[in-house]
Amino acid sequence: MVQSKWFSTGNGGVDVGDVHKFVQGLKDVLDARFERFNSKIGPHKEKIFSALSDATARFTLVMTYTGEQPLSAEAHARFEDLLKEMNSPSEVMSLRVLNQAELHKIVPGWRDFNHAFRRSSSYCETL
Repeated sequence: MVQSKWFSTGNGGVDVGDVHKFVQGLKDVLDARFERFNSKIGPHKEKIFSALSDATARFTLVMTYTGEQPLSAEAHARFEDLLKEMNSPSEVMSLRVLNQAELHKIVPGWRDFNHAFRRSSSYCETL
């Protein structure tokens, strides 16, 4: 599950309220309270039910934002509380936080991968 937050200035960070909304949204999905979401989730209900019914499934929460500020201690504590709740008795959920610096690290790698993929695809098409 991914939550993203855009800061046009590149400044800012995720506050506790943002994390609370993300956590509540996740809990609504886990409890199949789809009526709390807009119509875009409708076509994905079966995939969600399938994933939630799979005892071997593992889930990664991704909080990504274009701000430079690190996640506050209070916001991080909310995520830690959720992970503690969800990972008892076994670990099924993890968290990945990506701020502006982390996103910039990913982008060059994606460009290299995408370029290599396009080259190999066009090569295969000429065979």
